[in-house]
This record gives sequence, C-alpha cells and structure tokens, in this order.
Amino acid sequence: MKPYIFIIILILALVAVIFFIQNTGSQCSKDADCIPATCCHATQCVSKLDAPNCSDIMCTAECAPNTLDCGQGSCLCEKGICKATLKKS
Repeated sequence: MKPYIFIIILILALVAVIFFIQNTGSQCSKDADCIPATCCHATQCVSKLDAPNCSDIMCTAECAPNTLDCGQGSCLCEKGICKATLKKS
C-alpha cells in the first residue's frame, strides 16, 4: 500500500471519530434545552429530548446534598452538551 493512501485512511478515521464524539451525549444550543437527568435528586443533566418520564414519580421533599435539589445547582449547555453545575457550599 502506498504511504499516501495510509495517511488518507488515517485522516478519514480521525474525522469520523471526532464527528462521533461531537454527536454523542445530550445535544443543546442553549441552557433552556437542558433538564435534570433523573426525576429525583439529579446530579446530571440531559437534553429535553432525552428527558425521563416523571409523570408517575413521587420524590421526597428532601434537599439531598450534591444534587440539583433546592437550587443547589443548575443545568447548563456547554459546547453543545448538557451539564450539571453544582454551587459551591
């Protein structure tokens, strides 16, 4: 195999990996696109498209530490990925 063909294949594989990495996870364009990943005591966020169905779920009123409960954190869109940001206590 000629060296330039190997380089072209390597570049195409690298582009495919980068594309895959950028298109995984919770996609968003603004903070409002993101919500807690679980119905109760969430520690992570997902896009609204990946939201859990919480219609039949009852959570405790507890403000569990290190969660998004009670305003301890929020969901943000960072570089197209939904992320949870917890406030420092």
